[in-house]
Amino acid sequence: MLALTYSENVGGGDVSYASGALVASGFDLDTAVYISVECDAPSRFDDPLTVDAPRRGWWGDAYDADGVELGSRLWELERAPATDTTAAEAAKRTKEALAWLVQDKHVRAVDVRAEIVDADVYVYPTLTLLDGRTVHPGPFKVTGYG
Repeated sequence: MLALTYSENVGGGDVSYASGALVASGFDLDTAVYISVECDAPSRFDDPLTVDAPRRGWWGDAYDADGVELGSRLWELERAPATDTTAAEAAKRTKEALAWLVQDKHVRAVDVRAEIVDADVYVYPTLTLLDGRTVHPGPFKVTGYG
């Protein structure tokens, strides 16, 4: 598995290198979180989108035998105002996107805090590992792309 990390230079995800070589060993929790949060999950049929708006999503979901959809629905909030309501919804959707890590027993628990910073909403996941330690991948910017 290749490792993805947040890069200030790219303004998003970038493939990680170590000693000039691609990082490609083992299950990388940061990469799993990054993909889960930053990839677009399809909107739900009850989401408040216009009738002609695309549902988005990842084409690879069509091949998942268990029907699991990759990604988050944070993309629907990209142009939302930075309000407490938007922040709460962003936290909820981030936790939803990371729930599979608990279900598949990669982590014990997922908690997400959302915060308004400089008129944008950011989410800050906290993962409780199986051994009780906590890690804090992110933050991830949600709004301010309109």
